[in-house]
Amino acid sequence: MKVVALISGGKDSSFNMMQCIAAGHEIIALANLKPHAKTEIDSYMYQSVGYEAIDLIAEAMDLPLFRSDTFGRSHQQGKTYEPTEDDEVEDLFCLLRDVKNTINYDAVSVGAILSDYQRIRVENVCSRLNVTPLAYLWQRDQEELLQEMIKCEIDAIIIKVAALGLEPSRHLGRSLRLVEPHLLAMHEKYGLNICGEGGEYETLTIDCPLYKSRIVIEESETVIHSDDPIAPVGYLKFNKLKLELKLPPLDLQNRLSALPLKDSDGYVTDYGEEATEMVDNEEINEEVSNSANVNIEDTTLEIKDICQNINSAKSGNGWLWIGGIHGTSENPYEAMKEAMEKLKYEISSKEQELENICSINMYISDMSQFAELNRLYGEVLNHVNPPTRACVQVPLPGNCPVILEAVSWNGNVTSNATGDLQTERYTMHVQSVSHWAPANIGPYSQVVKVGDLMYLAGQIGLVPGSMQLISDGIKQQCKLSLRHIGRLLKAVDGNLTIRDVV
Repeated sequence: MKVVALISGGKDSSFNMMQCIAAGHEIIALANLKPHAKTEIDSYMYQSVGYEAIDLIAEAMDLPLFRSDTFGRSHQQGKTYEPTEDDEVEDLFCLLRDVKNTINYDAVSVGAILSDYQRIRVENVCSRLNVTPLAYLWQRDQEELLQEMIKCEIDAIIIKVAALGLEPSRHLGRSLRLVEPHLLAMHEKYGLNICGEGGEYETLTIDCPLYKSRIVIEESETVIHSDDPIAPVGYLKFNKLKLELKLPPLDLQNRLSALPLKDSDGYVTDYGEEATEMVDNEEINEEVSNSANVNIEDTTLEIKDICQNINSAKSGNGWLWIGGIHGTSENPYEAMKEAMEKLKYEISSKEQELENICSINMYISDMSQFAELNRLYGEVLNHVNPPTRACVQVPLPGNCPVILEAVSWNGNVTSNATGDLQTERYTMHVQSVSHWAPANIGPYSQVVKVGDLMYLAGQIGLVPGSMQLISDGIKQQCKLSLRHIGRLLKAVDGNLTIRDVV
């Protein structure tokens, strides 16, 4: 895909561009929002320190740069985002819209690692512009990620500190390669985010394999924002910068060729601690081998009429289960349409809404019809943070090609006589392509959690970075699918493992 890269000047946006190239994409332009007042701003979304170097970065990469101003105002700070006038997110939308009016591109590179706030808002902008967000650093282990950046020759210096254990006089201007041991020590001592995801520090990439020339700092000054004796806040202001041509001059391919830069497949071939233990049992292997020789076409499966009345059960604390929702037409599309109408009726008749649905199991007789059925499904469940979904092909009778089951929860139902509300619903709906787990490619969420109960979407052996099925057969697909489940659980609650699945 042709990619426009959002750049702040820091290590994360630089390394994500390298990840995009390793995944087979082409960076065709850079985009940046600079502080309107030409000084540091307290933005929830954008790094403002180091803005003086952005023009030189574009020149060093020999790419067009699109820039506009932002005031850094955040008017909507909730868990979801809706377009809001004067919000800093709309500054990004306008910038990328202007880029799209000038050049054609398919995706946006963004260096988000852990910030749901940032990811959700970039995904909202990309959705409105019909482009794909590429966030290959998302949910990466920070210690592993920082080491990988250094090995891939990201030469970044610290240009802002704002955390216990970091001091302007000692750490501003120092290379990450040299400060890495100190960051690891502060992580152990104070819980500092190794990659600075909590705003502990910010960086400027003065050199990396993407650059034809290195950025040289000729004049700078230290600005102390807060002289707190425990955690002082300070940053570097650059007064004079220049580019220095790197010799010998090499093209981009040669600059990247010697690096330990992995493509999308490279992030799934080494499972490390997440490896699923597979039992190597000769008897089991022989049994599987013998069963594989059975000709399925010679097997007769008697399919009985399984259509049934719709059943439901409702609890006093807001939970609702509905089963047996089906369409009676032999045409899968018409059956799906009927089933969705029944679902809407059953939900409303039980004093709930479609937005309350947490999880749906969808059974269909012919997976080749999925695309058309999925389109109809998405037209009905098209709200923000939809339910999780598992879709399975099963042998259904001709007059019942679709069956749905749904679990719903209404948070407005009180849990006891005192009027206390149930815990909030949490939804994970990641649409960015990453090396973490498959992005949402349909109208469903990866995870919906209410209290201690968590629903996960069905998982298959997709390579997250390419969204293609992993090769080497069913065993690798099973291992990768289980890894996806483990990562989803850990992202929601670090104490959960696949052993907690029931």
